[in-house]
Amino acid sequence: MRNRNTIFQNACTVVIVLIMLILTACDLSKDEDSCLYLPCSDDPEQEIQEALINIEDGREIALGEGTFDFSRTLTMEGKSGMTIQGRGRDKTFLSFRNQISGGDGLLISNSENIVVRDLTILDARGTPSKSKTARVSCFMR
Repeated sequence: MRNRNTIFQNACTVVIVLIMLILTACDLSKDEDSCLYLPCSDDPEQEIQEALINIEDGREIALGEGTFDFSRTLTMEGKSGMTIQGRGRDKTFLSFRNQISGGDGLLISNSENIVVRDLTILDARGTPSKSKTARVSCFMR
């Protein structure tokens, strides 16, 4: 009986670890090159804006835990099949409390099939997130 309990406990541990890996990975169904991970840094504004401009269609931008501070609207234009994902709405924050330029937090335009998930946008001067001439943009959790 003791061996069965040990085997069951080990199996449960393996399952829990696999679930945690799946939940914290960018997207394990895609290859490594499909995800760009950006940890929270002292000056994330330029790095994240460049990623939104230069990243190829179909890729994912994964943001780490923490508060990312911005002084301008973040913009993404002309993209398709992209995901911008944080580590959780209570763990990844895009803060625009020091915004001096632009009226929105995140502006997505001329894009299709964009998913923004697992993050919170705070203190934008106008709309926290806005889709303009975008098809099937989805803001989740």
